[in-house]
Amino acid sequence: MDSAIDKSGSSSPSWVETFVGVLLSPGLTFARLAAQDDSSACGLFGAALCVFLVFSLDGLRITSAQQLDWALVNVPAGIFVGVSLWLLLASTLALLGACFNQPKHRLGAIYVTIGWSFAPWILMAPVFCYRALFGHAFFLLSIIPFIWTIVAQIYAIKSSFQLRAWQTLALVFIVPIVFQVLSGLQTLQAIYVAFSGLVY
Repeated sequence: MDSAIDKSGSSSPSWVETFVGVLLSPGLTFARLAAQDDSSACGLFGAALCVFLVFSLDGLRITSAQQLDWALVNVPAGIFVGVSLWLLLASTLALLGACFNQPKHRLGAIYVTIGWSFAPWILMAPVFCYRALFGHAFFLLSIIPFIWTIVAQIYAIKSSFQLRAWQTLALVFIVPIVFQVLSGLQTLQAIYVAFSGLVY
């Protein structure tokens, strides 16, 4: 499979094909994105374009049809939030990868793959537009783009850092939970020590 990806690297698919690939075939698409040059059309520039498109539509999604003037505020705000989320998440993962001696090209690849991993969020716009038609099913349907995006991000991390499935799941789910529990316990311990000092 890796050889097939390497061979297809010479005929790089278009931006639209990559976008569709993230939605329908995330495993192969993210593996190709992680292996290709960051400067390609679907590299860092393509990832940034994906983030801009997705969060521009998200800004329009929260704009009322009766107050379209708010789109001038909501769209830039949506783009700002999306770009900030992308860079913060990718930078955190890149820093974590650097701590474990991941090669430099993999640290760069995480910015590309994480940017592209937001592509499924674009489905939130049509789901939101037809919320009246969906009725009570709207809540369940609105969860689908969120879960789809999380799954895409798991594929992005796995492909960029060349991790096994269990390593990726541990990094995404188990490590943050354990860290939060330990931080909470340390905070409680510090509060206990502080109050016990006041009592005695």
